[in-house]
Amino acid sequence: MPVSPSAEQFSRVIFFWAQEILKQTQMQNGESDVSVYSVIAHETATGYAQCFADDVANEQMGKLHLEAFEFSDQVSAEWHDPELYAKLIRGESFINPTVTMQVQTKVQVGKPDA
Repeated sequence: MPVSPSAEQFSRVIFFWAQEILKQTQMQNGESDVSVYSVIAHETATGYAQCFADDVANEQMGKLHLEAFEFSDQVSAEWHDPELYAKLIRGESFINPTVTMQVQTKVQVGKPDA
């Protein structure tokens, strides 16, 4: 990890990763304006660090770059797609699976019943 392992930095790193993955995700199910608002990392039962977008961009806390992270072979082997990190760095799109909508909207054509 390119920054110190504290709750503040963990919240920044999780925010950063979620933000980067969302940027490259192609939504398929009507999602729109999906973004990260904040991330909370608990240190204890009552103590936590909360991160917002300004914190991620704050270079005084350490600059975050995708390429600066390193994962062991074992960690990446346990991912659903072991090439996930390489694809993210290459800027490849992640395509959400299409699901059958549980609620269907019906468009009525013509004159509504009176």
